[in-house]
This record gives sequence, structure tokens and C-alpha cells, in this order.
Amino acid sequence: MFETSISAFAGVNPTNVPPPIDYSKPYMLKCDSRGSCYASPLNDDEVPPLPSYTEALSCATKPMPKHHGVSNDATRS
Repeated sequence: MFETSISAFAGVNPTNVPPPIDYSKPYMLKCDSRGSCYASPLNDDEVPPLPSYTEALSCATKPMPKHHGVSNDATRS
């Protein structure tokens, strides 16, 4: 059994193996042109600031309703 598991790694190039996930960083799911999805770490400048506790209390708690068609604001201009 051990020999079988070693033979599974025979053609693996260690330079192509990605580093393990750093769980202390935020990640974003991305998809490539073939439709394969993967986790990609965000740079510090890509992470939006979190709201303060007081600001978070005023955030929406339910999804916005879907509006189909043109809004009233767009027809008034």
C-alpha cells in the first residue's frame, strides 16, 4: 500500500505545488476561463475596511428586492 501511494507522486513537480493556505489572510474565490474555481489570497490593499460596530448596526438585514425594468429615477432625467 505504501509503495502505491508513493508511485502516485512520481510525476509531481514540487515547484508547481502551491503553498498551503494561510488562514490568517482573507481569500476571494476566482474562476478561470475553463470554469475551474480556486481560492486566491487578497492583498492588504484589496481588503475593504470593515464598518464600525455602530455603522454595522445600521446595515441592511434583509436582501434588497429585485426591480425589473427602468427605475423611476432614471425616467425623470
